[in-house]
Amino acid sequence: MGTTVMEMLFDMYADADKWSLATIAQDKRNCHFYEKMGFVYTWESTVINERMTIIGYEKRCRRWNT
Repeated sequence: MGTTVMEMLFDMYADADKWSLATIAQDKRNCHFYEKMGFVYTWESTVINERMTIIGYEKRCRRWNT
């Protein structure tokens, strides 16, 4: 279901140059999902506590790759 929703968003906003998002580093399922969708790890933010670190991902759109 998540894959379908992300693909719908990519289609709805086909004009976007890039997509950026933040997630919890310790949530390996989320990280795997975003990487599967073509996002690349770009930054690590503030450590919230010993169980939560926020990291960033970015996906550049096809037209950037041409």
